[in-house]
Amino acid sequence: MRGASNVDVSPTASHPRRLLCREDLRRRGIRFSNTHLLKMEREGKFVARLYLSPAKVAWPEDEVDVWLEARLAERKVAASS
Repeated sequence: MRGASNVDVSPTASHPRRLLCREDLRRRGIRFSNTHLLKMEREGKFVARLYLSPAKVAWPEDEVDVWLEARLAERKVAASS
């Protein structure tokens, strides 16, 4: 999905939204298989993908950032227990 990596979509002029492709997820340390990602998405445990076309998907960067922050917060809570 080379062409859609880091695509800017502007819902408002002051807050552009970036989209992440699978390689962008890998760079952030999210290295799940497609099957596992689909399962997590169905279970509400990961950000739902956005279908750009029948064969192209991406994930909103801001939502992935929130998901990552929640994982970090869970780790901190578990460590302090």
